This record gives sequence, structure tokens and C-alpha cells, in this order.
Amino acid sequence: MEWLENLSDELKESNTLKQYTSLESALKGLIETKSMQGNSIRIHGPDASEAAIAENYQKIIKHFPHLVMKPNPDNAEQTKEFYQMMGVPEDVDGYLWEGEGLDTTLVSELKTLAHDTGMSKTQFNKYIKRMTEMQAESNQRSQQERVRQGAELKTSWGMAFEDRYAVVEKHLKDNPGLGDVSRMSPAEMQAHYQMSRSLNGTKQMNRQPYVSDTRNSPEEAGLKIKEIMGNPLYLSTDPADRFKQKEMRNKIPDLIRERDA
Repeated sequence: MEWLENLSDELKESNTLKQYTSLESALKGLIETKSMQGNSIRIHGPDASEAAIAENYQKIIKHFPHLVMKPNPDNAEQTKEFYQMMGVPEDVDGYLWEGEGLDTTLVSELKTLAHDTGMSKTQFNKYIKRMTEMQAESNQRSQQERVRQGAELKTSWGMAFEDRYAVVEKHLKDNPGLGDVSRMSPAEMQAHYQMSRSLNGTKQMNRQPYVSDTRNSPEEAGLKIKEIMGNPLYLSTDPADRFKQKEMRNKIPDLIRERDA
């Protein structure tokens, strides 16, 4: 190239200069290179001081503000700043929840746990929302199970259900600590009913009030009907047995209603 002829032999052989077609283009290239060097960041060596490393980090972050410097886990200030950048509030009051379905004490405990574990506000809202949904699902399943068990007990006790339920309620009230009637299974209700019946005689002797029940369950009514019809007096043709027969026959309609309830 002609513009290289006036240069020294060393410069003439420079591959860098040979890529330019004129002195002007070579000078422009030099200016551009200098400009790039001013904006470039030199990677520090392994022996660089902490101050030099920190300065280099600041240059990088200045040009790339979306980058986040990894905090030193032993540096409380750096760790706190990092968590705040990630959306962790300064204290538990920064977590907001206005939903329903969870006890306020539980929500307060969850806020403390969230802050202690470095949970962001977005993460906390997703977590507690799912907790609320799970609680609602659990309550619905519990309600459905109570309805099912109530229907099972009503089927078992038939027309005697109301009376026997009252007997169990009174029994539990008189004996604190045995449980909550609204949370008991049919088997537990049956057991407490039988226990109350076994204690009634003692309560009568001590003149303590108790709830009595006179109705039969469907099963009991069916057994009593069989017992009556299997009694020899029921089919007796002896005039002396007619009064007793009348008593037994008068009981059968009520027993049938209780059996078929």
C-alpha cells in the first residue's frame, strides 16, 4: 500500500496496519481502540487486593446493573442487602395478608417463619395462599365426613336418634374430658351411649338427674317384634291370656315404625 511506503520497515510489516487502506483509516482505528479501552474492564489477577477487586466489581455493576454480587454469608450487612434486593422485607410487618380461612395467630407465626428463612413477599403470598386452600379442602373433607357419620348413626338409631344423642351429650357434659360429641365417630357415640345406660341406675340411686330414652333403634325394634311373636302367649287361644296378648299387640305398631324408620 502506498501510504505505508514512508514508514519504517518494522511498521511496514505490521499486520495490524496492513488492514487499513489509508493513513486516515488507520488513525480512526487508533481512536476507536483508545475509546474502547476507556470503557473496558480489566479482569483482576489472583493477587489483587480486596480494594482492587471491589473497585472492579463496581465497574462491572455500573455497566451491567442487572447483575447482583454474591454476598459473603459471614457478612450480615451484605446478606441483609442481598435479601432485600430479592424482595425480603425488613421485618415481619412487610408481609401482607388479607385473606380468610387461617387463624390470625397462625398467620403471625408463618410471617415470622418466612422472615427467618429469607422468604420474599411474593413467595410468602403464594405459600400462605396455598395453605389457605389446603385448610379449606381439609375443612370440606371433615364436614363431608361428619355428614356421612351422622347419616350412619341416624340409620343405626332410627327414631331413637334424637333421644340417644341427648343422652350422650348429657353424659359427656357430666364427665368432662371424655371428648367433644360433634367430633365423635358413630362407634364412639354408641360406646358412650351404652356407658351412660350402664350408669343410669347408679345416678338414680344418688338422685342425680339424667336424660332417659324410651325409643328403640331399628335393630332393637326388630328383635322385640320377633320376641313378641315368638312368645307362646301371643298365639294362645286361652281367654286368660287375652289381656296379655292385647298388651303385646298394642306394642307392635310402634315397634314396626321404629324398625322401619
